[in-house]
Amino acid sequence: MKREIRYNFMESFSNEIVINRFGIEDESEKNSFLSGFHMQHALIFLISGSLILHDGHSSEAYAGNDIALIYPNTPVELSAAGSYKYLYFSFDCFIARQIMKKYGQITRIPTCEFTEAFLGDVLSEPHFDTLGFNLKAVAFILSALARLDGSADPSVLPVDRTDFIRFFIDAVEASYGNTDLKVSGICRELGISVPYFTNLFTRQMGCSPRQYIIDTRMQKAKKMLRNSNLTINEIAHYAGYENALYFTSSFKRYAGLTPTAYRRTNHQLNL
Repeated sequence: MKREIRYNFMESFSNEIVINRFGIEDESEKNSFLSGFHMQHALIFLISGSLILHDGHSSEAYAGNDIALIYPNTPVELSAAGSYKYLYFSFDCFIARQIMKKYGQITRIPTCEFTEAFLGDVLSEPHFDTLGFNLKAVAFILSALARLDGSADPSVLPVDRTDFIRFFIDAVEASYGNTDLKVSGICRELGISVPYFTNLFTRQMGCSPRQYIIDTRMQKAKKMLRNSNLTINEIAHYAGYENALYFTSSFKRYAGLTPTAYRRTNHQLNL
């Protein structure tokens, strides 16, 4: 059983994580990923079974849910007495090279908080070649590197996380009218925690993710009030509010006018 996605090789000279290849292998594949040399870092996440990794100088045993990080250009051999299955990534990131200089060619990483959640995504994801899954993979690598660097918080690593923000903004634009749209739901799709993403988004955008959703809904409501004859109830619904009274009170707090007064004023000004 083999599932794999490959990209054109790219070397990262910035702190952006660039994933070149990822997939799943088991004992039937004869370790085709691990055989030979890798020009990028390799991360091995053991899903089930046990195995031993050899780098020519030392050997270490790994069991289910263990994570190993392999330095570029490390010849790796694998041995196992029974069946096993592992997820693998090859990736490049300048900060990873800096962190790995402190360690050996193959380094065990303490299990991170996203391990179980990410494993569930891997086993249930029908296709690896999706933006959502790729971002979850980046989040998983970030968390693993942070643990290796002695922190449980991946936000301490100076890497490029703009893809998370772009994903969030695109999700809000596509779903602002959905009353169930929540920051926690989007973070769950990305595989990252709400506090971590809130801190990241606020630093980059100058407002919280929750406030960004409110701003988007209010700007859409303003546009509908100016340019349509929809009722206040209909606009509330299209802007993602179940209750027109709550929408009216929220709009007045945001704009300083009720929706009706805003429509009257802005129609008169032709704005």
